[in-house]
Amino acid sequence: MSPLDLTRVLILDPELGFARLAARLAELGWTPADAGQATAPAVAGEPALATWSRGGHKPHLVYSCNPVAWLRVLDMDTCPPLLRGLIANALPWLDQDALVQRLYTPAAETRLHAIWGLTELEALDALDAIAALGTDTEPLVADAAARAVERLAAIAEARAETMAALTTVAQAAEPVVRGLDNPAFTRTLMPAREDCLALFDAPFADALLPLLAELARRPPRLAPGGRLSELAIHAANAGLLRFPNPASAPFPTGWRDIAPWLLPAPVWLCWRWSTPGERAGVTGDGLVWVNGRWVWLPKLPRRMAPLLAETLHPHGLH
Repeated sequence: MSPLDLTRVLILDPELGFARLAARLAELGWTPADAGQATAPAVAGEPALATWSRGGHKPHLVYSCNPVAWLRVLDMDTCPPLLRGLIANALPWLDQDALVQRLYTPAAETRLHAIWGLTELEALDALDAIAALGTDTEPLVADAAARAVERLAAIAEARAETMAALTTVAQAAEPVVRGLDNPAFTRTLMPAREDCLALFDAPFADALLPLLAELARRPPRLAPGGRLSELAIHAANAGLLRFPNPASAPFPTGWRDIAPWLLPAPVWLCWRWSTPGERAGVTGDGLVWVNGRWVWLPKLPRRMAPLLAETLHPHGLH
């Protein structure tokens, strides 16, 4: 599987013991957090919660374990695709198809594991298969299925509301995108340091100051040309840009690399000018609403790549 297709979490193989997991992550350069467990683990050597970092800094990994069905979940939310791929290649885990197959196994514990795992993956297209277990002969499984259906339905509703809101933002930005061929206008979109502090993790806000100086000297412009008459604009919260979903799909893949270091709430835009019936077009990105105004940081993934390669050493973004 391509690292770009990996979801926010991995459902680890139930047979993967914690000691083996920790050893493999150490080989990849991850260091465990110093904080101890608040309570003793229910099973010796199998903590319910554990975290790792890259030398004490982002990105982080969060591991949780439910020993009732040995549901082992590794949350990789703040990892860019490259690191997710390295982790996925080093560990045994179950994808959505494998979990769906486990819904039909005779062992109640395995069915329970599958329900919980699919819920963690927010696998909306498995909702019907999970709902069918609402009449399972094992009460614990039936109850888990009912709860999972309720949670997945709420997630589906929230996603629809989010996409509707993002569509509204994209529509509101059309006059701004159409004005990006005018340097006098784009000069008003140049970011200040306070804008960067509202958009990026603090260390990167200051590291991007040379970029601000460059943009101030030579305000960018984007002129699509007269032949390109169709404009499609897409919007996504930075938090959604971290993993595959309908909002992140239109964005260049480089945005997945930098998304963990963007503060999650601000809404970013990408767009494409095209001609009906032709594949050629002109693309743009980096427009964001922050501090009550529009700011433009074009080609941001390329500009941030050297900073991230340094941060992620020795498995940096190359």
